[in-house]
Amino acid sequence: MRGALPTSKNTFIDPVALAELEARYDEKFARQELYGEFVVFEGAVYFTFNRTENSGDMALRVAQYEPHRPIWLCCDFNIDPMAWIVAQPGVNEQTKLKEVYAIDEIYMRNANTIDACEEFKSRYPNHNAGIVLYGDATGKARHTSSKHHKLEDHRE
Repeated sequence: MRGALPTSKNTFIDPVALAELEARYDEKFARQELYGEFVVFEGAVYFTFNRTENSGDMALRVAQYEPHRPIWLCCDFNIDPMAWIVAQPGVNEQTKLKEVYAIDEIYMRNANTIDACEEFKSRYPNHNAGIVLYGDATGKARHTSSKHHKLEDHRE
């Protein structure tokens, strides 16, 4: 059978539940998940994110470097661009919930991992509270074109 079969045609799914799902989904996601369309999600990874609506000024006020907290270094090992997020764990004082604060970004064109490590060290030269390294799946690859892109090379 070829073609799209929308979820609404499934007689075993409650129409009220479908309406609730559709109300929660953005337009693109609903077209894909409920109407069986092939949707291309191009551009920003989180295309529905709106800085003003989702974080406003608060994101810039609370995301401050805290030297006594560990750094969570989230690394995307692409060559162009090399993009890393520097984050720290914390606790929201009002809600007492654990949170993650993105405090910095390392974004470099036509760079390798050594270049990004040097940039990180120049920004946080005296950080002694520990670093947790998170790498993308390609960071585990053993067939990269450069010896300076493997996650194993930078665990120390």
